[in-house]
Amino acid sequence: MRIVEYKMVINDIGNKVMPSWMLDGGYFFNEITYVGILPEDSDVNYYIPLDQYILLTLEELINRSILEQNKEDSQNRITNNKGEVLDNEGVTDFITKWWNSVV
Repeated sequence: MRIVEYKMVINDIGNKVMPSWMLDGGYFFNEITYVGILPEDSDVNYYIPLDQYILLTLEELINRSILEQNKEDSQNRITNNKGEVLDNEGVTDFITKWWNSVV
């Protein structure tokens, strides 16, 4: 599996939707883009447009998430099960566990 950053697309009736070539998505929104999961090229028999996503490493995803977490006006902060906003270490742990569960 590949972890990627992508934007929503407009469908034929004008709604924003996840691109059909994404396996799963809608994670870690940052006001512009989402994080999602793409299958490996060898696992698909359809076209995935290379210019429509950015492949992320675990380090890049952690940095992206910490940046969003520390924005003063962010509405997309990661919280624990008590609703408390995570600090940088908590975000790193959360993202790493998520990554390991999907890759």
